[in-house]
Amino acid sequence: MTLATNGSIQSLAIDFEQRCEGAVPALYGSVRINSTISAVPRISVANATALKGNFKTHASPVILSLSIPSNQTIRVQYSTSNGTAIQGTDYLATSGSAQFPAGTTAQVVAIPIVGDRLARGSKTFHVVLSNSSGVPIAFAQDNVKILDPNIPLTVLSMYGQPGDYISPGFFLATIVDGLFTPSRNYDNGVSAALNNGDAWELDFAAANNATLTPGTYFNAQRFPFQVSGTPGLSVYGAGRGCNTLTGQFVVNKANYSSTGAVEQFSADFQQHCEAGVPALFGSLRINSNFGQMSVADAVIDSTSSTATFTVTLNPASTTSVSVDFATADDTAVAGIDYAATAQAITFSPGQVQQTVNVPLFTSNGGTKQFFGQLSSPTGAPIWIDRGTASF
Repeated sequence: MTLATNGSIQSLAIDFEQRCEGAVPALYGSVRINSTISAVPRISVANATALKGNFKTHASPVILSLSIPSNQTIRVQYSTSNGTAIQGTDYLATSGSAQFPAGTTAQVVAIPIVGDRLARGSKTFHVVLSNSSGVPIAFAQDNVKILDPNIPLTVLSMYGQPGDYISPGFFLATIVDGLFTPSRNYDNGVSAALNNGDAWELDFAAANNATLTPGTYFNAQRFPFQVSGTPGLSVYGAGRGCNTLTGQFVVNKANYSSTGAVEQFSADFQQHCEAGVPALFGSLRINSNFGQMSVADAVIDSTSSTATFTVTLNPASTTSVSVDFATADDTAVAGIDYAATAQAITFSPGQVQQTVNVPLFTSNGGTKQFFGQLSSPTGAPIWIDRGTASF
């Protein structure tokens, strides 16, 4: 860019890449104003967010991209480097070479994140690009932020049963995914708005305009139209809401400032649209601890031809907690490469870890993979819903 003496732009050359809500599909573009710089492919690494699990490792994706497609194969080397996160403690050092076949613009590399039950806090490491062939490097280093669920955080986790109108499946959003705005509503309850590309709203209120405090609130009706003596609840978003609803919620923590503003809030809820049976289950945390279930990437035992997924609960619960586990194809195919496996997992009071063994039919030298997925949680929300088996 060059500027005239009066500050106006004389020439400008900008190449850009934009990803909405951190997704893989990208908008690429180039702007040229009185510039002789040609628009050529440039390679970059994007910032990313990783979720820390409770046990072993969980691979987190990082996107490498070209600003525009190339008509030839492009290669680049990548490696990890420490920030506040330390290799071996918070993540596993990873390096390699990524290849972009002609016409492609994105490749994904996986970085193993180390899980544990300690409150280490959210930390950051980097993926660094070097030695590209055929194109210049535009952004050579990114920031990968590891979110630790063992410290107070702001997060919304939901699971909608089949047939539920509001959320048809697993949903997880943190402060990296969107803007949370908690507030006091006019029934002396708590409302929270989330803008993550879609607009979500959650409303909680005690009966008879009482200040919302920790406790269990049964027989809730749609806020703000609940009848006298009845708690209010409403969870809606992405253009979907209930005309009428029934439900209940538990407030685990509700702390307010001297002015009444929401400082900390923790609630678990169950909502049924139009008095239907399918439910939307969810957990909202505003600067509060987030007890959760996660699945780690599988450990491969070549001797027994088994992939072992570990499902964990943290912290332990005083009541039974359950979640469904099922395998899903990726490059490996059930019935050919591995045995399709599905089972319900129950954590008895005090229990924090369960394993699922999946038989393997082939040995592929790490070239194939499938997933172990969690769904239908009861008693605790899901944090990491999918682990990978590479064999």
